[in-house]
Amino acid sequence: MEKHEHSLFFVESATEGKVLFSPEELHHALGALRIEAQALLQCTDGLGGLYTCVQTSETAASGEALIVEAKQCPRVLPSCEVYIGLPQRDAFEEALTHVTALGVARVIPLHCRFSQNTWWNYWNKYAERFRRKMISGIKQSHNPWLPHLAAPQNFVAAVEALGDELPHQCLIADAGGQPFGHILSTLAGVDRVACFVGPPGGFSPQELDDLQSRGCTAVNIGPYRLRTELAAVVLCAGVMQARQR
Repeated sequence: MEKHEHSLFFVESATEGKVLFSPEELHHALGALRIEAQALLQCTDGLGGLYTCVQTSETAASGEALIVEAKQCPRVLPSCEVYIGLPQRDAFEEALTHVTALGVARVIPLHCRFSQNTWWNYWNKYAERFRRKMISGIKQSHNPWLPHLAAPQNFVAAVEALGDELPHQCLIADAGGQPFGHILSTLAGVDRVACFVGPPGGFSPQELDDLQSRGCTAVNIGPYRLRTELAAVVLCAGVMQARQR
């Protein structure tokens, strides 16, 4: 690995042979990490673009850098969509950071029967913070794809909205489900998977029935009870690793 490949930076845009760093990201690169001004930098726009670039004296003032090499990276398959029953905000942020690092395509927060403390009523207040958490996730993992984060949705409305768009495989993390290993063969060749993880306390019996009546499969992802933020990571990681195998 080349020296400049050890760190990945996020850029606001990449057009016409240049990338644009935010002031905070540029300060992190040149100030906190003490990368020399003329050194190569590796960055992404979160849209699959991976760029090797260099800042020159002409571009320094504007926060721009010249692209030396560019490539477009395909998304990891299967395309994983994770529906997370809303826990406390700090737990949601932890889940968001880690599933982003895994490479999930979409994160859909769900207001479920057992969701507590309706902090998500102030979603717009935290939206930029959540974006920074996702950016942190892709930088740490060198994943060039920033997932789509949906606004919180009511469980019933979100499931009904799936309609005919239901992915080829839908999995529910549930202690009463079949062992995860038993469904591995069903993931072969599947390009899109939906993963449902309940809030603290799990999905209600009615919510489980609703999902299973639509063809979703309940799977047991471990011998012990897992917190929402950990269950989301374990289920998504299992799905993506199964496809790689």
